[in-house]
Amino acid sequence: MIYNGKYILPIIILLAFIHSCSKPRSSVSPGISAELNAAEADFYAGRHKKALRSLANLRPQLSDKKGALVRYYYLMAQHHARTADVMGLYVDSALALFPDQQAIDECPEGYYCATLAGGDHRLKTGQYATALDLFDKAKKTLPLTHMCDDGTLDSKLGMIYFNQKNYRHAASYWRSCYRKQGLCDQNVSAQTDFFVKQGTLNNIGVSYEQAGMMDSALHYYRLDHALINAAVGNDQISKVSVNGAYEVLYDNLGSVHLTQSKFDSARYYLNKCLSIPDPETDGMRIPPLLKLAELDILTGRFDTAYQSFRHSKKLLNKYADLNQNSAAEWKRLYAYYLSMTRQPDSVYHFLDQYIREQDTLDKNSTNLFRLNIQRELYGIQQQQSLNELSQRNKLKKLYLIGIGIIALLSLIIGYLVYRSLKKTRKSHQASTLHNQQLQQTLSELERVNQNHVRIMRVMAHDLRNPLSGMIGLSNVLQLQDDLSADSQHMVQLIETTGNNAMNMINELLKSGLADEKEELEMVKQPIDINALLQNSIELLQFKADEKKQRILFEPSAMPAVVLANQEKIWRAFNNLIGNAVKFSHIGGEIKVGVKTTGDTVLISIADQGVGIPEEDRESIFEMFTPAKKVGTDGEHPFGLGLSISKRIIGMHQGRIWLDSEVNVGTTFYVELPTT
Repeated sequence: MIYNGKYILPIIILLAFIHSCSKPRSSVSPGISAELNAAEADFYAGRHKKALRSLANLRPQLSDKKGALVRYYYLMAQHHARTADVMGLYVDSALALFPDQQAIDECPEGYYCATLAGGDHRLKTGQYATALDLFDKAKKTLPLTHMCDDGTLDSKLGMIYFNQKNYRHAASYWRSCYRKQGLCDQNVSAQTDFFVKQGTLNNIGVSYEQAGMMDSALHYYRLDHALINAAVGNDQISKVSVNGAYEVLYDNLGSVHLTQSKFDSARYYLNKCLSIPDPETDGMRIPPLLKLAELDILTGRFDTAYQSFRHSKKLLNKYADLNQNSAAEWKRLYAYYLSMTRQPDSVYHFLDQYIREQDTLDKNSTNLFRLNIQRELYGIQQQQSLNELSQRNKLKKLYLIGIGIIALLSLIIGYLVYRSLKKTRKSHQASTLHNQQLQQTLSELERVNQNHVRIMRVMAHDLRNPLSGMIGLSNVLQLQDDLSADSQHMVQLIETTGNNAMNMINELLKSGLADEKEELEMVKQPIDINALLQNSIELLQFKADEKKQRILFEPSAMPAVVLANQEKIWRAFNNLIGNAVKFSHIGGEIKVGVKTTGDTVLISIADQGVGIPEEDRESIFEMFTPAKKVGTDGEHPFGLGLSISKRIIGMHQGRIWLDSEVNVGTTFYVELPTT
């Protein structure tokens, strides 16, 4: 039996391009998935430059798309499958995307592809146990991907058995792989489907041929032949792929017939193989040339055998790294040729080289031949079981520690609750006693308040008499004919002020010194704000004159009439202007302005006084505010004016606000709706 060096190439290629990682993934957008599929199909069709250009253009779009990025690394790794170091860089980049279980759970399809590529690389570098471990991880990940088992893992094990020369086991696994390919409904290109199925049938036939089961080998070669014939004329399958498949098939058929000593049939198939156009980029013609040389030696055609040796030697010199097995086989057959052509002096030289090279190849395969796949898989499973058991024990310890911590915390919490309850009881008792004391204090306050109300009622009632006298005197004075116009105006102001004060006292007495009913009993009438403010300013100008201040009034050009209670609204503005006088410096200036803006009247009262700090601007409107200050001339503050003014303005559906700067002055704004 001659050594069939040609079988290594198609098997390696099939191992490299596993179509289980070419199906669209849910984590990959349809557009990107289609471009990746197209690039993969270009690889299968031999259009490597086009495929690499497509992947280079696609790479910038994949940074945040883990599933697509894994497929990119996978395809680049398979393209560099003959260069172990470069292939390893891409494989390690793919595996690095899955540092923990969470990353695997997020993209199980990508992890499946990464472990397959990792297994391919470890096989290539002789790390067989690691390769089996990665294949086993891929097998366990497969159910998480919701993908059909397309026989990929069976193909991997078949490859290992074939390299161990355990050809029957290899054929069995590849048969299983082929059956599963037919069961899966895969969304792959016709090019990819043809390449994988045709390659699998070829590998089954090669395995049976190496096992000496020629009838079985011919059966699968015929199936392969039918599959290739069906692909002829299919625009979706490249002619290069079809020719390459025919070339390998005819080479294999020639080998079978040569083994069976059917020389005419062997020559027919080998010549058909060599007649197919081939770019000769990897030395694929070397095996059929060596078989043809052996056939010519066996049939006495030494001249044509020599030509086959020369042609194959040129190819070996060009592609030596890719055809080490064929190089050794060439020396063995050439020694046989020299022996048959009576050149014994050179026979020993070539036989010695053949033996040396074959020994080197056997040494390189020693670890592979020592590998017991079933035992290694069993060991991997046992180790994983131990790891799982160890993990469970760790979890149990953690649970026990957690339970202990929870129990301790429960005791601590129970103690704290007990202590808190004791404190709560004491606090409840203290609160009860405190509430009783508060109740007594409230009762006392109510009694004192009632006394204050009585006193205020008496004072309010008693104030009516002098006010009535003042109003009466002002009426008498107005009847005097010898009063000047200014004096007459002054007497009228006294009468108006007295009437306003009398009305306030009457309201106070009617309300029982309580203000809950005040808004309900308030009588409103149309009021000219310009006239009201003019009156108030004239009255308060006397107070301003004491501090050498001027009150400037700028009425609105348009009538400014609002629906209001005259006494209350007068009181509000009187308070605001009085405050401006109180807190303005001696010789200062106070500006009062009125503007009509649509449905509202805007009144502004600006002073050049002490200003109001930012932190006091909210509290100054409170009753008995703590922010009260002494006036610039020592006037005593009561803290009531602004509170009363804000309440009155609110009763008229208006609003009041201010703008102030410390030591510069304050402007109060009042906005009231018009009638």
